[in-house]
Amino acid sequence: MAYSYLGHLEVFKEVWISYVVLAFCILLSISVFVLVKGVLRFIAQAFRLALNVRETNRQRSYEESYRNRQWEDAVISRVRALPTPTQLRFKSAGSESFEVIGHDLTINELSELGAVKVINRTARGLWIILTEKGIAAVRKKSDLIY
Repeated sequence: MAYSYLGHLEVFKEVWISYVVLAFCILLSISVFVLVKGVLRFIAQAFRLALNVRETNRQRSYEESYRNRQWEDAVISRVRALPTPTQLRFKSAGSESFEVIGHDLTINELSELGAVKVINRTARGLWIILTEKGIAAVRKKSDLIY
């Protein structure tokens, strides 16, 4: 092959030079094949790794949204355990504080969940304020509250 392209050169008058060039071409093609194979394996591993990271992130987001739904359901169930006027106060409350008379246990549960913050205890009841997370949960699920 080398002789047919470069046969006009004086070096190729010797036959063994053609075999040396042929061996060099074969070795060159094998090394290129090995390099390309290594690069393709690296690309495949990087692609698999990217898919695994994507799947892990998707699973984490599903788990986080599930935990958030569970938390919201727990908050709403405790708000629904309160009397109707207090539920309406929760529904209409923003960042302002208001007084809840009685139902200390339910308010303490809401406080442990992080939905409300107890500001002060009075003789009549508790002064509370909804946290940002609590406001978001109440607004999101307000149709479940009276």
